[in-house]
Amino acid sequence: MALKRPMILGTTALFICSTGHWIVIFVRVLQAFGYIPNVDWPATFSADLKETSMIVYTAFLLLTFLISDCMVLYRLWCIWNHNRLVIVFPCLTTTGLLACICVTGYQFSQSHTGENILGTSSGRWILSDGVLTFSTNAYCVAFITWRMSQAHKSASHIKVHHTFSLAKVLIIFVESAALYMFWALAFIISYALHSNVLVFHY
Repeated sequence: MALKRPMILGTTALFICSTGHWIVIFVRVLQAFGYIPNVDWPATFSADLKETSMIVYTAFLLLTFLISDCMVLYRLWCIWNHNRLVIVFPCLTTTGLLACICVTGYQFSQSHTGENILGTSSGRWILSDGVLTFSTNAYCVAFITWRMSQAHKSASHIKVHHTFSLAKVLIIFVESAALYMFWALAFIISYALHSNVLVFHY
């Protein structure tokens, strides 16, 4: 049944990855502050990119990105009546994201304790993750919004009074995953500025 309804499968996978992500955060907090052999231990532990729980944490987070992008891509495909030409670009960017996720995990496993994530090759791959997920969502947002606006115009003659209410704006906003796109943009900007906001993501 799930294979016939990909959104159910995607939502389930997204729930599992999100839950796993928060579980690993809790475990890492216990590892960092549950036992402190010296005053520098919490900072040293948090900065160790190749620590097992850090790699698992990153894997869950990046898989969440990938699943979210796939769900938005599938939504675009459905709204465009299964037009394969429309999804060529987001398919390429999503495939690129999958490749970057694999390389990011490998880079983390090869990193050294105390490395600054903003200045390592791992950081550049993480930036690539952000750029690709932003590109996918920006494209899908544009095409879903355009398709919905066209459908709305086609059906507008049925109504006596045509008003473009806030509810309709919110429907387009939620349906096109615009919020996720703006988050990806904020992530890219924070990385480019070497902002500490990245701490909340990695």
